[in-house]
Parts: sequence; C-alpha cells; structure tokens
Amino acid sequence: MPPAFLSIASLYGGFLRRSFISAGLSSQTIRVDDETTVHFWGPENQTTQKPVLVLLHGFGPAAVWQWRHQVEFFSSDFHVYVPDLIFFGGSTSSSAERSETFQASSMGKLVDKLQLKRFHVVGTSYGGFVAYNLAKMLGERVEKVVIASSGVNLTKSDNAALLKRAKLDQMEELLLPSTPDQMRKLMTLCVYKRLHNMMPNFFLNDLINILSSENRKEKLELLEGLTLAKNDVSNISPLQQEVLILWGEHDQIFPLNMASQLQGVIGKKARLELIKEASHLPQIEKPVEVREEASAAFGALSFFIFLSLLNSNPSYSHIFIPFSPFPFGYCLWNSISLHKEQLNLLSSFTYLANPPNLPAHLQLHNSAKEPFTFFRQTQPRQSTYALKRH
Repeated sequence: MPPAFLSIASLYGGFLRRSFISAGLSSQTIRVDDETTVHFWGPENQTTQKPVLVLLHGFGPAAVWQWRHQVEFFSSDFHVYVPDLIFFGGSTSSSAERSETFQASSMGKLVDKLQLKRFHVVGTSYGGFVAYNLAKMLGERVEKVVIASSGVNLTKSDNAALLKRAKLDQMEELLLPSTPDQMRKLMTLCVYKRLHNMMPNFFLNDLINILSSENRKEKLELLEGLTLAKNDVSNISPLQQEVLILWGEHDQIFPLNMASQLQGVIGKKARLELIKEASHLPQIEKPVEVREEASAAFGALSFFIFLSLLNSNPSYSHIFIPFSPFPFGYCLWNSISLHKEQLNLLSSFTYLANPPNLPAHLQLHNSAKEPFTFFRQTQPRQSTYALKRH
C-alpha cells in the first residue's frame, strides 16, 4: 500500500472530508450502547430550526464517499446526519449481531442519543435495507423515506441471478473485491459509464486497500447475516410512511423489475422514479436528478437546486429567465441554458410564468410534469416571471 501522500484514494478521501466540513458538518463519535460506537457526520450548529435528514450509505466505502453531492446541497435546508453503518468507517461493535435489523437498531439508538424526534431518511443499496427497517421500527418518527436502488424485496433467486450476471461463485468476490479484476467486475455492474475499464491496476489496488480491506472479516459476516435473500419469496410488509423509490434505469445489481415489484408491495404511498443513464449508484452518477427528486419529496426547494441544473445535461434549450437571488432585493436577468425536461421538472415545484411571445415549445407551465404530487401539492401563484423559493 502506498503512503497516504502518494495514494490517490487517500487524497480524494481528504477532499471528501473537507467537503463535508465546508457544508457545516463535523466528524463526531457517540457510544449508543455498551457494545456499539457510531461515527457520524453531523451539524455543528443546531440553533436554527430545520427539518432533519439522515443519509444511510450502501455496502462498500464509508459514508463520506457516497453522499458528497447530497450533503453539499441539503445542508442549507436540513440538519443533515450521515452515519457510518456498523463496521464501516469509524463505527464498531462488540455485538455478535450482523443483520440489517441490527444496523437499523443501532441507527435508532443513534437518533435517540441525538434526541432527533422526527426525521426523513434516505438509504441507498444496503443502506436502503437499513432505512426500511428503521422506518418499520420507529413508525411516525420517520416522516418520509427515500429508497434508492435498494432491493429490499431481495429473494434467494435474485441473489443467484446476480452471481450469474457477475460470473462469480461467492457474493464476497463481488461486494468485497480483493483483486483489480474483481473491482472492475463490481464497477461494471454498478456504474453506467465504462471509464473503469481504462483504470490501471495500481489505482484499483489503491481503491481496494482504502475501501475494502478495513473490517473485512466483519463485513463478510454482515453479508452472511442478511435476513434478506434467505427465502424464495420476499417477506417484506408495507410501510406507513410516504416512500419515494429511486432506481437507476440500468442497475445490474438490482434490476429494474425489482423496483416495480418493490413499489407494489411497500405500500400505497410508494412512488417510483427512474434515473436515466444511471446504474446502481444514482446519487453519484446523477446527483442533480437525485437531489431534484428527493428535494421535492421532502417539500424543500433550495435556490442552489436551480443553479445545479446548469451543468447536468449536454442537451439544452436556450431561454432568458429573470430570477431573484434571496439575499438581494432586485431581479437580475440571466441568460441560462437549461434542458427542457429539467425546466419542466423545476416548474412542477416552483412557479415559472411564460413571458409574452415565448415560443410554444418552451411554454412550460401548462405541460409541466408534476411527478411529486403524492409528496407535495402545489398551487400556482399570481406571479411574474420569477423563480422564487418557498
């Protein structure tokens, strides 16, 4: 293993930690019971009244590697907590428990220690298993749930099909890679774009040393301890909360058919949204789209969601839109290039009127999608051409 100053993965890890700090979060550790200590990133200043958002990472690297974009965006409108699940990052336990329900129980103890009375939760992949169980355990304390590319309805045959796609015999060869070839295999199934095929072995070995070698024995036990995929039929029950299911359209870990099946069994309040040109890591591959969906689900709109749309798609329609930045008392005209779908999506939870003589193909407010009506109903305002926060 190269020294930290020569390790690209270590240097990038430092950048990620600084990103969390710049978003107002600090690295904290708390003992939740006699056996378990949880490391998490949380707000330093909680004097302001904000809703609470808990982000639960997937199997693999620690939380700081998986939620950078979401932390940077949501920290302005939420008190954001990003824990490391047990045996990931800085979280440890002497307990013999290894199931996803144990992870959920530990996260429940964490929110109790932090005195978080009510909160939203987002879980991706393995973190979705934990988020589902946490919502079941805590009931009304969990307000809304986002499950991203997470096969909560996993069955024994689904596991077998995944190994067949990966052309591997054991799940740990896929989820805990120990060689560059195994890491490439994992990336092939997890990532839509195939840039990893050009990565040299020394870089992949660096990633393995940083991301997969720590607590390897305990992580193998976590895979063995999963209560999911033990039977041929999923035994999950509906959630009482409103649920947004986000899924990469090209996910090869949990294929698309699992998403529609999950929507059918998780409850009448569940909604499925597909993320185009994304696989198993939509929050990393398509952070803007994930932020849009989740932000609308939680009923929050930050001004920065508008700015973040600018770099999200190479295909654009050109339009002039006046907008009013919050700290200023006057409007600025800005020439902004936005993809039409993004404008439609934006107008579904903001108020964007049509200036006179606007071309028909840009008449947005009458044809705008409203994909989040089950989470949040909006009523049009009598407003001019301004995008306003509400």
